[in-house]
Amino acid sequence: RSLRSPTSDIFTVVPPLPDRKVAEEVILGCYHTMVLAKDGTVLGCGYNSKGQLGLNDDRWRGSFEVLPRLPGGKRAKQVIAGASHTIILAEDGTLFASGWNNCGQLGLGDTTDRYAFTAVPALPDGKAVRAVVAGYGHTMVLADDLSLYASGRNDYGQLGKGDTTNRLTFKRVPPLPDGKRISHVRTGANHTMILADDGTVFACGDNSERQLGLGASAEITPRFTFTAVPALPHGRVAKDVVPGGWHTMVLADDGTVFAVGRGGHGQLGLNDTTANC
Repeated sequence: RSLRSPTSDIFTVVPPLPDRKVAEEVILGCYHTMVLAKDGTVLGCGYNSKGQLGLNDDRWRGSFEVLPRLPGGKRAKQVIAGASHTIILAEDGTLFASGWNNCGQLGLGDTTDRYAFTAVPALPDGKAVRAVVAGYGHTMVLADDLSLYASGRNDYGQLGKGDTTNRLTFKRVPPLPDGKRISHVRTGANHTMILADDGTVFACGDNSERQLGLGASAEITPRFTFTAVPALPHGRVAKDVVPGGWHTMVLADDGTVFAVGRGGHGQLGLNDTTANC
């Protein structure tokens, strides 16, 4: 069914969560919203045609609804939303996935959508999960030893595996060049950015809007492996990197913000609607 509530153009108070739950974190997909409550409960609302809310059906929700408990009574630690899929990291390190799985982004070994949260096979070699991020149709998992694993859509090389083959289970991504160690992994729609612990930024995937930040002279072709991004001007060092759909923002250590990629809606904050490269 269709939710035909009007678009809100100002921030409006959302009704209290059911059962007096208190929100700890809010997580956004393309058209669905998830809340992690302080007691580890997960709630969801919004578009649900692919089962991304994990409520065991495909009905949209216009208000937050409490999700069923995770299998085995496990408690959620982190919730991650892709475009139309959702991943939950439990406190014991188990991953659970629900939603759109057309490219294998749930890491379950197939391309079948899931409408309830399903346990994901453990990472190879028994690696423990540190963090998870999700793009439009791909999912990246950073292990405790800082090795990186990828699953899902890879038509632009966004998995960093050196090819354009989708992966249906989590596969190891080659290490960064020059022995660099990963600090953060971030995903855009079809590109992936890595911040190394020395402030170096690496990028792979779609570069059609120059969202990888490789410079005006670089070709706009995709990058299939993680490629070092030129350093920020004036000796500034990247502190964080945040990809959007087709643009990327970098926060420097002195608080300066840098922008690159599609700017047609003013999303770069540069007071115009011109793409920046």
